[in-house]
Amino acid sequence: MKIQDLNHSLTPTALQNLNESIAAQLLLDQEKSSDYAMLRTLLAERDRLIKDHLNSLSVSEKRQFSEKELVVNRLLEELAFKLLESSKEEIIQFVRGKAAVKKYK
Repeated sequence: MKIQDLNHSLTPTALQNLNESIAAQLLLDQEKSSDYAMLRTLLAERDRLIKDHLNSLSVSEKRQFSEKELVVNRLLEELAFKLLESSKEEIIQFVRGKAAVKKYK
């Protein structure tokens, strides 16, 4: 996922900075392992920032911001589902490998 996917014309600066951290963490997680604890922390912070920002907007601004954020959230949801499926596959492979090792002992 690219940083451009997470930001839009109404993204506040604080959220842009956090989105950069999320994009960097996603890149790091793809290169390393399946430890997504930091990503989860960043996404929780993102949720808090968005809620705080929504509280500071007028009704019409809330609507515009929400519509743009909905697109971003759907992308993040899709990514999370893919990560979940990938983790499930890793667990299945681990369990099969463990069973194979026991079989050959």
